[in-house]
Amino acid sequence: MSGIAQAVGIKKASLYSHYSGKESIFKAVFDRILEDYRLFMGEISTCNDHSSSLAILRNIFSRYILNCRDNGFTLWFALRIVIYKHRF
Repeated sequence: MSGIAQAVGIKKASLYSHYSGKESIFKAVFDRILEDYRLFMGEISTCNDHSSSLAILRNIFSRYILNCRDNGFTLWFALRIVIYKHRF
């Protein structure tokens, strides 16, 4: 918890006033990322493009790549969960 508090520039006591521990922080971050991903997928799935299937796939793929670029932390976090799933 000390490292987390230091990384975000607050005292450890302040961190504990918002979260009960590391698992609580993990859940909050995971829930936020999951909600952002759901919103992103909702935007893609409601795309009303009358183009060819290939054009639609290209659009989805390019939007996905841009989303990964713009949300690098999200991708890093998700990969850590997959790689270290035995720890969670």
